[in-house]
Amino acid sequence: MKKRLLSILIPLCLSVSLFAQDSLPKKEQKVFVKGYVKDLLTVFPSPFNNSIFFNNLIHNRFNFKYYPNNNITVGLEIRNQFYFGDLVSPSFAESIDRNNDVFDLSASVGGEDNWVFNSMIDRLYFEYVKNKFEIKIGRQRINWGINTIWNPNDIFNTYSYLDFDYEERPGSDAIRIQYYKSISSSFEFAFKTSKEIKNLVAALMWKKNKWKYDFQFSAGVAKADAYVGGGWAGNINKAGFKGEFGYFHPYQNLADTIGTLSMSISAEYSFKKPIFLIASVLFNSSGETKNSNVDIFTYQLSAKELSPYKYSLFLTGSYKFTELISGSLSTIYSPGKDLLFVNPTFTMSLKDNLDLDVVMQSAFADVAGEYKNTAIYYFTRIKLSF
Repeated sequence: MKKRLLSILIPLCLSVSLFAQDSLPKKEQKVFVKGYVKDLLTVFPSPFNNSIFFNNLIHNRFNFKYYPNNNITVGLEIRNQFYFGDLVSPSFAESIDRNNDVFDLSASVGGEDNWVFNSMIDRLYFEYVKNKFEIKIGRQRINWGINTIWNPNDIFNTYSYLDFDYEERPGSDAIRIQYYKSISSSFEFAFKTSKEIKNLVAALMWKKNKWKYDFQFSAGVAKADAYVGGGWAGNINKAGFKGEFGYFHPYQNLADTIGTLSMSISAEYSFKKPIFLIASVLFNSSGETKNSNVDIFTYQLSAKELSPYKYSLFLTGSYKFTELISGSLSTIYSPGKDLLFVNPTFTMSLKDNLDLDVVMQSAFADVAGEYKNTAIYYFTRIKLSF
């Protein structure tokens, strides 16, 4: 049934939105459409033998917005993904059919013959703005994170830094109410629904600008944990200075359990030359300090445990060679495991709305007393935006 619904809904939205844009004068236009088409080629040479695996992803996205008046916005965003290659399997098909909290708004076909097609509505919301209030209901992204890389405050829809191809990041079936007390102060309540009570997330947040810093404090329930968190963003001289923390404590048997503190701090600096640096530290009180067999590429992170290790260090530098060409090098190091993640990226603007990216992700770790490369991926991506 849901496959049939999606097959009808997607073409219908396209035809309605395109008709609306063509038929309305610019000043009266109420429907807007943006999106892109991407092709991502992945090459995975096995570090354990001479095998080389190939995967390809053709990814299309449509972002629709409808403004019936000055107070109301209706949003609909659809992603269509067609995977084919050596690593596509039934289990792979199940892994991409995710991000469904209460309403199952996705459908997949294939998976048996090294291909799978997945279509998902990952944004579908109604937003009402009136005076100092904003109310948003539906599938949306609730971004409470401040820090650039690791976000212990992002309790509603955590994302992985390694998943660079999902720029929009995951959303949630939720209700979000914001009240702006003044220009420098606001309150917010958000409630993420779920099919199971144990997966509910609900919290309050207070934001305040003071001493030229943005501060935030939050408290609530994050699945099986009582949660309190906070963060700040400002500058020390010319360097950006950000940080946030979250404390998670199981609300059952409060006196007999130990909580988890997750905290990240980062500094950012831009030189006069086109060089930009970011350094960040993550602390996870429940993380490993000794060797572990956890694979960072498949690790299912959460705001409570953004890394499987107690300490993680991040450093990235980017350089703009020309107006059209730039590059960056990012690294993550976890001392306990001696894990080193290396991520060089090269980006070129081929023409207006057409970009080319070449990316490598590689991990090194101690395996049975020998320090070696445990995984390496090469990506080539071309993206056409419209």
